Parts: sequence; C-alpha cells; structure tokens
Amino acid sequence: MLGRPEKKDDDAKTADIEDLDKMIDNARSFGGKKMTENDREIIKAYLKGFYDNKNQGK
Repeated sequence: MLGRPEKKDDDAKTADIEDLDKMIDNARSFGGKKMTENDREIIKAYLKGFYDNKNQGK
C-alpha cells in the first residue's frame, strides 16, 4: 500500500533457515570434530522448533 513490497511468510521462513544455517556454520561438534550433514539437519530441526516455540510466547 505504501509502495513497499509485501513480505510473505515464505520470505521470513527462508530467512530463518538461512540464519540457522549461518549459526550452524559457526559451530563445532563436541571435541572440535566437524559436523556431518546429518548432525546439521538434527541441530537445525531442534533450533527451529526451539525458536518457533519461543516466538509463540510473545
């Protein structure tokens, strides 16, 4: 309405996933071992659930 592009929920979800990927990129597994792709997916799912629940309590 004000000449600004409308934000879609999909845009926010994509940004959220990108943020989680950045967080995981900067993390290490226990003992300094690199994470496997499976580790990344498990951690991403956990963090997404954690932040989704946290944001519902606003």
